[in-house]
Amino acid sequence: MSIQLESIRYENYLEFIITGEFELEEAKRAFRELVRQWTAAQVPNVLIDVRAVVMPSVFSLEQRFAFAKYAAQTGIDARARGLAANQAIFLCAEKQLDPRRFGMVVALNRGAKVRVTADPAEALAWLAEEEAGQLNP
Repeated sequence: MSIQLESIRYENYLEFIITGEFELEEAKRAFRELVRQWTAAQVPNVLIDVRAVVMPSVFSLEQRFAFAKYAAQTGIDARARGLAANQAIFLCAEKQLDPRRFGMVVALNRGAKVRVTADPAEALAWLAEEEAGQLNP
């Protein structure tokens, strides 16, 4: 089953609801499409809901690193081509969340503006902070 994207546009952000089974190359393809849609929408923020993605039974540190590095570079490249990006927020299921936030750290270290949470209210609060100009990276 391939990864599917559904997008919902709001005034200041796009929400992507991602479903399907995680496989690294398929996730990269889906992320490229997500960035393409984000660029076309010209909104500053994106909320990426991956709670319905079926993760492999073993999601290695190498896989986390590879996807985070790829996603960060893809987003940075899109910003250089005109994407009006402020931040990407990943909304994960608790069981998907790495307590060390390794993927987020990898992306941040490469210059991406990204946050990760399992709490929908926290994700929406971050979007509201950004809209009010109170974003604390």
